[in-house]
Amino acid sequence: YTSLEDFQADVNLTFDNAMLYNPEGSVVYNMANEMKDKFAVDFKSLMNHLKFEEDQKRKSGDACALCGSEKLLFEPPVFYCNGLKCSSQRIRRNSYYYVAGNNKYHWCHTCYGDLKENQEIQMPLGTFKKGELIKKKNDEVREESW
Repeated sequence: YTSLEDFQADVNLTFDNAMLYNPEGSVVYNMANEMKDKFAVDFKSLMNHLKFEEDQKRKSGDACALCGSEKLLFEPPVFYCNGLKCSSQRIRRNSYYYVAGNNKYHWCHTCYGDLKENQEIQMPLGTFKKGELIKKKNDEVREESW
């Protein structure tokens, strides 16, 4: 089901059919009528409880104040290698890479290995050395903070 209201409608349809196709006063009719009333009470109680929980999460900051969603996972960022060997190729997920320039420049493991220790790396926003690059793993999954 995509919504609780669709589920509620189908449950009520089941009870309505049992009462429609069985004579009034029969065991099946009486039981369906009783269960339909019980379901209505329980469903209303459930909806009130869910609304209360959602309101509490919104007030405490655990859920979005607008949509009530608890967290949204974003697509992982795509990084491209700035190295000479594979310039502009994607850095694979779950592989190690190296960054510089406030996470603006990236080198795959292979291109990092080709860099000389004291070689200056000229980039538009600065000059870096191999020792200044920071090793990271491309496995980050970001979630929206509330």
